[in-house]
Amino acid sequence: MLLRMKSRPDALEAIANRSFDVCVIGGGATGCGCALDAQLRGLKTVLVEASDFASGASGASTKMVHGGVRYLEQAVRRLDRTEYNVVKGALRERLHMLRNAPFLTRTREFVTPCYSWRDVAYYEIGLKFYDWIAGSAGLAPSRFLPRDEALRRIPALNPVGLAGAVAYTDGQFDDARYNIALAETFSEAGGEPLNHARVVGFRKNTGGKISAAEIEDLASGKRFAIRAETFVNATGAFADSLRQMAAPGALPRMRPSRGVHIVLPVAILSSEVSGPAKSEPDALLIPRTEDGRVLFAIPWLGRLLVGTTDEPVDGPEPAAISRDEIEYLLRHLNGYLARRVTPDQIVSAFAGVRPLVSSGKSRGAATKELARDHVVEVDEASGLVSIMGGKWTTYRAMAEDAIDAVERRLVRPHVPSGTANHPLAGSDRFTDGLWQQ
Repeated sequence: MLLRMKSRPDALEAIANRSFDVCVIGGGATGCGCALDAQLRGLKTVLVEASDFASGASGASTKMVHGGVRYLEQAVRRLDRTEYNVVKGALRERLHMLRNAPFLTRTREFVTPCYSWRDVAYYEIGLKFYDWIAGSAGLAPSRFLPRDEALRRIPALNPVGLAGAVAYTDGQFDDARYNIALAETFSEAGGEPLNHARVVGFRKNTGGKISAAEIEDLASGKRFAIRAETFVNATGAFADSLRQMAAPGALPRMRPSRGVHIVLPVAILSSEVSGPAKSEPDALLIPRTEDGRVLFAIPWLGRLLVGTTDEPVDGPEPAAISRDEIEYLLRHLNGYLARRVTPDQIVSAFAGVRPLVSSGKSRGAATKELARDHVVEVDEASGLVSIMGGKWTTYRAMAEDAIDAVERRLVRPHVPSGTANHPLAGSDRFTDGLWQQ
């Protein structure tokens, strides 16, 4: 993907000490989505990011565009309508993501191994329900795979006691490149994006409303101001820091959770000890873990991506990956394979921090039990609009809700969001119907 954004000196000249309708803070998926949505509605918008676009959690996902089969299971077991609505909304957004950037997305079938006929019935019914919720936004119907076909699709499965498998289809995408495509699309629409630009303070008018953000250019160390009518906090797991900068004493809302992934040779799922796999295996859904989660083992750029964990952390920065986290992933992966995978086969590992948000009722809940819903908060004193929570697949809907709130604050006539069917930069060069790596 060739970036067509301005050079840094040109971007600084266009932004420093200028006035805008909207200033979006945070250059991850949600921030770039907010900036694009606002610009397409005719709002003069600037986007600032303290590090680089997609450098945080938005570039450390499981690379899935999905509704969330685990969230559906939780919704049914707990009769949780919020969780159900998250799945339903994400399945609708899944289709928008796939269509708006076909060169960065693809569909992929996931194989769920079953070691009893009871499990076959349970997962077949559950995944048919997943299909039903998707409705017209469905990708392909789930289906039962006999034992022999399951072993052909994933030869490394433990054959002892295997009754068969249930396969279903979800999406896969290049998360970092998708995020950068959002930033580029925003720039092409006339927006002003700037990375390595940290918000270090706010200026307020006599009424206490934020009138400008003080920015430090991390490349030069120089400081300047950006004036705007409205400021959007889309900083993910860092949202509380900005909320408290705007309103000292604001109660924390974020419940950050760390997700760790390990990267293995893709040949592991093909039962090949070394060397490249003869053909790419299907993705594996590990349907049951000791703490009630599901895990995925997904072919990704010639490797096998295995994850993810879900552990609460004290802050928004991912710490070093622990031995316990690696052992957790290998232990559950090995529970479904005929040949044991060992730590020395790990090629690399990475972690990201999910920006989970708590409500008053869920403050004491484990992070794995929190709904992946999002919240738009408008601080009446400062005017800061914060978009918190959510997940990658629902970034566009999150942005739409946030910019709807911005419109209400600006007392502007409502302009419908134009992002649902807006191709991202690079789509015009997509011609062959294949996922371009």
